[in-house]
Amino acid sequence: MSYLISLSLYFAKNKPETEQINNLESHKLVFSYLASINSFDSIVNVERDNSSSVKYFGQMNRSNASFLRLIWEYPDSRQAGVYKCEANGINVIGKPVSLTAESSVTAVDPDTKRLIAELQKLSRMVEEIQLRVNSSETRIEFLESESQLKFFRQQAVEEALFVVIPEFQGRKYMLTKNRLLMTADQAVMLCVMFDGYLAEIDTEAEYNYLRDHVFKPSSFDYVVTGATDEKNEGVWINRYSQSRVTFFNWGIQQPQGGRLENCQSFARYDSWLQHDFRCSVVTEVQVGFLCEVDNYGLIGKTNQTSLYK
Repeated sequence: MSYLISLSLYFAKNKPETEQINNLESHKLVFSYLASINSFDSIVNVERDNSSSVKYFGQMNRSNASFLRLIWEYPDSRQAGVYKCEANGINVIGKPVSLTAESSVTAVDPDTKRLIAELQKLSRMVEEIQLRVNSSETRIEFLESESQLKFFRQQAVEEALFVVIPEFQGRKYMLTKNRLLMTADQAVMLCVMFDGYLAEIDTEAEYNYLRDHVFKPSSFDYVVTGATDEKNEGVWINRYSQSRVTFFNWGIQQPQGGRLENCQSFARYDSWLQHDFRCSVVTEVQVGFLCEVDNYGLIGKTNQTSLYK
C-alpha cells in the first residue's frame, strides 16, 4: 500500500452467528462499526451509540505512524470480544487496497473473595454494635462502640486491600495487594478513605527506600504514585499537596507518552526508574497503586485540595 486513505475499527462478540450455505452450516463473526479516521480531515469519527466511557485517539500522516486507538476508562466483560482494524488505501499502480487485522480481547476479573469475606465480617460487627446502641446504653458507651467499629472497619479493609510497609521518616506506605482495575482518580479516593494520598516522592532517600522495600518485593509491572502533568504537559505536580515535583529519576527516553500518559509510575522492566503512564484503567499489565499516610493523618502537606478531582 503506497497511500493510506482511512483506518476503521470494528467489534464483534466472540460468539459467531450461524448461516446456511449450500445446506452446510457456516460460522462467522458479525462486526459492528466503532470508529474511523481518514487522511482528508484526520478527524476521528465515532459511532453515535458508543459509550461515553471510551475515548478514541488517532492520527493520519505519511511517515507510517498513522494509528486509531480506543481506551476504555471502566472496562468490563462486555468489552471482551474480537476487534478488527481495517486499512484502506491505494497501491503503487493506483488500485484500491484493503488490509485487515484482528485481535481478541478477553475479560479478567480481579480476585475479590478475601475482600468480600472482610466486608461480611464488618457487616456482622455493625449489627452487633447496632444491637448494643438500641439497648439503651449510655452515650459514652455508644461513642466507644462507634470508635471501635471505625477502627475495626478500617483495619480489616486495610489488611484486605494493602500491604503496609514500615514507616519511613514519619510516614507509612500502603501498596495495593492485588491488581485493582481503577483509574488514578479512583486510586486517590481509595487512599483518602485510609487518611492518605497517592505517594509523593520528594527525595532520593525516599525513592531508594521505596525501591528496595516496596517496588522490588511486589509482583507488579508498574507502581503508580501521586505526580501528574495532566493539567500542563511537562509540568509535573503532586496531586495532593499541589507542589511542584522536585525529584526525578526518569528511565531511558522518558517521559515519552505525551498527552496519552500523564501519571507518574515506576517500571519493573526499567530497574524501577520513573516512567510516565496512562491515568485510565490499564488491563494489559499488572499495575499497583501506592498510598502514603502521615503519622497524624493528612497533617504535614501544604494543601489538602486536589486540582484533579
